[in-house]
Amino acid sequence: CRLYTTTDVPNGTEWIVFSTCNRTEVLLVGSAETVLDIQAGIESLCGPWPKAHSFVYENEDAIRHVFEMTSGLRSQILGDAQILGQVKDAYRLATEHQTVGPRLHRLMHKAFASAKQVISSTALGSGGTSIAQTAVNTFIRESEERNLVFADLSVLVLGGGDMGARILKELSLHRPASCFISNRTNDRAERLAERYGVTASPWADRCTLAANVDVVFSTTGADDYVIKTDDLNGIPSQSPTAFIDISVPRNVDPAVSTIPGYTVMNIDQLSSNSNGQSAVRRDEGKARQICNEHVQDAMGWESQARAVAPAVRTLHETFETIRRREVDRNLHRFSSSSHEDVERLTRSIMQKLIAIPIVRLKALAESDEDLAERIELLGGLFDKGGCEE
Repeated sequence: CRLYTTTDVPNGTEWIVFSTCNRTEVLLVGSAETVLDIQAGIESLCGPWPKAHSFVYENEDAIRHVFEMTSGLRSQILGDAQILGQVKDAYRLATEHQTVGPRLHRLMHKAFASAKQVISSTALGSGGTSIAQTAVNTFIRESEERNLVFADLSVLVLGGGDMGARILKELSLHRPASCFISNRTNDRAERLAERYGVTASPWADRCTLAANVDVVFSTTGADDYVIKTDDLNGIPSQSPTAFIDISVPRNVDPAVSTIPGYTVMNIDQLSSNSNGQSAVRRDEGKARQICNEHVQDAMGWESQARAVAPAVRTLHETFETIRRREVDRNLHRFSSSSHEDVERLTRSIMQKLIAIPIVRLKALAESDEDLAERIELLGGLFDKGGCEE
């Protein structure tokens, strides 16, 4: 929400901010300059731009990325069931902030249809796989292989954010002997402890507690390690401890595994070791083919949209030039307290005037073989060069 309210982008720009378990993405219909504007907005909220970990897709590559991401094909856990819901939430939020226009509306509904087909016709939708489920189930399976009963084990969850809550929800289905939650903000830990019937533990005690439980799920949003080798050296340990680090970036120093009695597993290892991934991977090719068919369809109407874009831009620029000139000429007739109302009213009238020709123009783009000639005619009729005449 803060990014939408702090970032100023040109009129006509369409954009959505996606926040998934391990990354933040911006889907944008706009100019290269607008990319820099949004990047600056992110930096103002989150700090320096992470160049080493960022990526940019354009045109068909960008559309394919959105479709495959929404279908769970680009998740840390292949077929992650949480992704589609997270993308829908992001789309809903962007719609509320009125940053979604006709092209993104159409693209997102196409992406949702593609994801629905993938889920209904491949194994990617059969298991309801999620990072939280995979993390908990992996440890349960490994415990059983060591002839351990999960109901006799103790668990610590580090981090009280969304993923920490999901881990606690999964653990509540299996009922370990004891479960603790530790978070930098203790109030958050206490609320989660009450919700899931576990024990809140002070953040300062996390290392001592970690040394004396059977498994630690690390889910914090920290930028550095919250568990280091020096933190554990010298702390008496009553039993072996397994760290399952599903944080991005990593929160548990991998060197901890060099200390006798400790093991460290990260999210990449979970994905490759998950039993439930075999059927999903067998259907991965089929899922990608479904997405590719939808991408090709989307590229068809994207080409049409790009064809009419200059004409739409001409309409906007011409009418905005006329509106701006007339407002400047007549604004002195109104009290200063009414200036914002005049701006709002004239802009609303302008949008309504050009809405119908734009809709009709886009309809022609899908059916008219003589589109190029018609666009050229429209450009000549509404070229803002004659606005002063």
